[in-house]
Amino acid sequence: MCNFFVCSFCSASKQHQGQEFSKLEEIFNIKKQNVQNDAEDLENQIIPACEDIAIDLENQIANLDGQYKKLATEMSKQREELDREIDYAIDQMQREIGEIKIKHYSMLQNHLDEIKQLQFRMQQDLLTLYETKESNEVYPTIHYSSKNDEFRKLPPTLHVSMPKFIQKQIERKELDRFIRKFTPVSNTLEERVFTAKKPYASVKELLNESKVLNTIKTGHNSLTSITCLYEEKIWTNGNSADIQSFNIHGVLQQTVKAKSGKIPWDIVVDREGALLYTYWKTRTVNKVMNDKIEEIIRLQGWKLLKEVCHLIW
Repeated sequence: MCNFFVCSFCSASKQHQGQEFSKLEEIFNIKKQNVQNDAEDLENQIIPACEDIAIDLENQIANLDGQYKKLATEMSKQREELDREIDYAIDQMQREIGEIKIKHYSMLQNHLDEIKQLQFRMQQDLLTLYETKESNEVYPTIHYSSKNDEFRKLPPTLHVSMPKFIQKQIERKELDRFIRKFTPVSNTLEERVFTAKKPYASVKELLNESKVLNTIKTGHNSLTSITCLYEEKIWTNGNSADIQSFNIHGVLQQTVKAKSGKIPWDIVVDREGALLYTYWKTRTVNKVMNDKIEEIIRLQGWKLLKEVCHLIW
C-alpha cells in the first residue's frame, strides 16, 4: 500500500498496472469523518473522564486542612488527659504531623499537576481537531493521525491514606513510644481503564444486571439507609446519629453527626452531591454541604416518611 497521488494518465501506465486506486474525494471524506468522531469522543468522553479525576484530587486537597484539623483535635483531647510531662513529646509529634501533611499535599498536588498538563494537551489537540474539521485543506486532513488512543490511557487515580492517631493505655516510661504511634502516610495508584459513558438504564435493567462490587464494613450494628451519587462517596447510617461515607474500597471518607444528636430517619444525596437527611420528631429536612448543616424544610403538622428525601431529590 502506498500513499502517492497519481493522475488518470499515470494510472494507465505500465508502472501502475494491477494496482487498486482510491478516489481522493473518498479518502478525504473518510478522514473528515474520523476527525469529527475523534473530536466528539475527546470532548464528550475522554476529557470529562479526566476532569473527574482532577476534581477528585482537588476535593482531596480542599478537604486536607479539615481532615488534618480533626486529627490535631484528637491529639489535643488526648493531650488534656495526660500529665504535663508529655508536653515536649506532643510538640515533637505535632511537628511530625506538619511534615507528613506537607508530604501528603505534595503527593496530591504533583499528581494533579500531571493531570492538568494532560488536560492542556487534550484541549490543544481538540482545538487542532476543530481547525482541521472546519478546514478544506487536503494535505493536513489526509495526513491526520488520531491521538485519542493515547489520551484514552487515563492517568491512574491516586489514593493517599490519612495517618491515624492510635490511642492506647501506657505507663510513663512508655509515653514517648505511645505518642509516636502513627500509621505512616502512603499512596497507591489505581489504574483507570477508559470506558465510554452508557445511557441511563431503567430500574428493571439495573436490577437485572446487579452484582456485588464489594462488601463494606460500616461498623453499624443495624444498617438502615444507604445512598450515593457515585461510587467514591457512599453514605450510610444505622443505629446512631453518625452518617458515614465510604468509597467503593470500603475506606471511610467522612463522618457527619446529625444536629439533633438522634438517629436520622432517612438519607439521600442530591444532584449537586450534597447530603440530605430527615428527622421525624422535628419534622425537618437538613442539608449537609462543606461540613455545614442547614435546615431547609420544616413541615407543619405533617409527619415525615422515608420517601420525603427522595421526593426532594
